[in-house]
Amino acid sequence: MEQVFQYVDQMFEQYVKEVATLCSFRSVKGDSAGLQACRNLLKKKLDALGFCPGEYGGMQEAALLHGYRGVAGKKTLLFYNHYDVVPEGPSSAWTTSPFEIVSENGRLWGRGISDNKGALLARLQAVEAILAVKGELPTGRKCGDQPHGGGGTWGAASVDGCGSLHLGKRPDPAGRQPGSGVWRALYPHRGIKS
Repeated sequence: MEQVFQYVDQMFEQYVKEVATLCSFRSVKGDSAGLQACRNLLKKKLDALGFCPGEYGGMQEAALLHGYRGVAGKKTLLFYNHYDVVPEGPSSAWTTSPFEIVSENGRLWGRGISDNKGALLARLQAVEAILAVKGELPTGRKCGDQPHGGGGTWGAASVDGCGSLHLGKRPDPAGRQPGSGVWRALYPHRGIKS
């Protein structure tokens, strides 16, 4: 696994750009352009990983996305996430654009980054890293989403108990707080004025 972690570290900047792009789409119910942009990016990623992506649902909602990549004779692991976010409310309530990733003190802030676009993409990035290093997956994978109230779905890094997503750099295995240089994505409401 050390080689997989090294691959993730090498791809760190690219992975951050991918999550920033995904979070830049306004994927709220009724915004067909934002939802479609999310679906297109995710289907492209799934296809590149050999998942044979499919879609079911309407344009004005977070349509169900799915993909399957089997491994003969092995069990299947299901990834279940969503790509939609709740409406951001009035722009006057925000100190930064809700759909633009902001880097501050080694952390990434943006709408949907911890619920759930970051985790979704992180899972797909983990699959990418395993395939790049090992050439095959240890189990089959199914990806799917939950329509309405967590709509569209998927994402590899670790998510800790407070909802922090650690991208690229691994958290300390002893459970200590990650050191400087560790990018963390925390809570999508960071830019809201209090």
